[in-house]
Amino acid sequence: MIPETLLWKWCEIVTDLDNLQTKINTLRTLQPQTAIELDALLPPSSTKPSKAMSKDLSTHHPNPITPPLSKLRLY
Repeated sequence: MIPETLLWKWCEIVTDLDNLQTKINTLRTLQPQTAIELDALLPPSSTKPSKAMSKDLSTHHPNPITPPLSKLRLY
């Protein structure tokens, strides 16, 4: 038999995890909209991409600065 105090603690943890998941889902929903709003605030002459755009580009090129292993020289 599981002690009652452990059951209550387990219920608190599950509730906290549910609340955290709700907050994460809310942030995921708001992030693209926030990036669009921030881009709208930039002056038209700015060529710097937003973080959302950079993130999209990074999915195509995970780390464009790192050369392929075949091009690395070992000394």
